[in-house]
Amino acid sequence: MKKLLMTLALLAVVGSGMAQKKYHDLEVNEVTGPVKSVTMKNWGKPIVTYISPEGKMACEKMSDAVYDENGYLQSVVTQIGGKKSITNTTFIWEDGRVKTQIATRKNKKVITTNVYDDRGILVRQIIDTDGHQVEYDYYDIQLDDHGNWISRKTKVAGFEIMYPRTIEYYE
Repeated sequence: MKKLLMTLALLAVVGSGMAQKKYHDLEVNEVTGPVKSVTMKNWGKPIVTYISPEGKMACEKMSDAVYDENGYLQSVVTQIGGKKSITNTTFIWEDGRVKTQIATRKNKKVITTNVYDDRGILVRQIIDTDGHQVEYDYYDIQLDDHGNWISRKTKVAGFEIMYPRTIEYYE
């Protein structure tokens, strides 16, 4: 009986780990592990992205998510800043990470190319807006106990900016 209970407990743990990977929205949010929510600020206002135990994200500003057969997010519609601020975003994946993100709003495209280090941490973004390219190098990256960044810095127009975020985990 004891063996049976231990086997069932082990299967439950393995099954919950598998459920966490049904969708790959964790990678879209640059997180790993049993993440329940990610909170960042956009123009001073907190934006909370919730992630289900299966790994699928939900945000009040997000709709029309399209996934491929392997659970990788292919496109999403977001609305931040009113009805006129609708953005259609598509994702291009490489080696299980978002390599390129193409956001289109009002016939303008913003193409973001991500560069990761050996640990899988995003360290550079190259953003192309109508042929004008800007690069952001992230440094002084602080990680939590799960290996997810909770603070990072970059320079914009010579000014250092810190990006903090809060991550809540399932227990």
